Amino acid sequence: MAKIIALGAYFYQAVIAFGLLIVVAHWLAPADYASYSLFISICQFAAIAAFEWVRFACTRFYPGPDAASEAAERRAILVEAFACAALCLIAACLSLFFGVPPVVALVGGLVSIAQGGSDLHLTMLRFRQDFRAFSVLQGSRATILAAGTLLGALVSPSFLSTVTGLLGGYAAYGLLALLLSRRAKTRPAAALDSARVRKHLVYGSVSAGAATAAMFAPLALKAIFTAALGTTGAAGALLALDLLQRPFVLIVSALQAIQYPEIV
Repeated sequence: MAKIIALGAYFYQAVIAFGLLIVVAHWLAPADYASYSLFISICQFAAIAAFEWVRFACTRFYPGPDAASEAAERRAILVEAFACAALCLIAACLSLFFGVPPVVALVGGLVSIAQGGSDLHLTMLRFRQDFRAFSVLQGSRATILAAGTLLGALVSPSFLSTVTGLLGGYAAYGLLALLLSRRAKTRPAAALDSARVRKHLVYGSVSAGAATAAMFAPLALKAIFTAALGTTGAAGALLALDLLQRPFVLIVSALQAIQYPEIV
């Protein structure tokens, strides 16, 4: 029953993502929507490129057979997540040399960190078999992010206001996740094991490379459309790609995640 509820949370997220795309595309001007679509794809790509190896390592090694291994894995994953967040900020700084406005670069870096970090946290909950908390947070994240995005677009139907609303949604979701985590039982602490980190890197980087390459394809296609048609002309093509890709990816991820072999 818990797995069915968790699966329902994924499908709920897919429905919310589909509806959000329709509303945002209706509210924003074509050029602003094209910028929004590219921004979301770049942030997703950055989050996967930075965090996905940790998430894959989490699916393989976390939580382990006992409380001691869970504490050691959690400590290593936390340190790795901070390192990944630093990589996202470095990438945001480097984007300034390519003409990206500082505000957009900062918001993009923070959104990438929030997405990658929240995905990792949800993965840890799922593999800890805490399906109740996972379902609540998964559904809440979809709702809160959609509300933040729509609020930003409602305040000002522009690209920057919309993505700022998205960042505000991530901040609100982070507070909710922190409150729910504080309610959880206290777990033992553990020292950082460098050998464990190397093991995570070796295992996770191979799978993460394939995931990063898969995410690069739609991003490159969007960039080609935008370069060839301009931001205004490419809006329709980008909306079509978003409507086909995002809900489908969420549904496939749901089936893979919930049916992941427990023996692993």
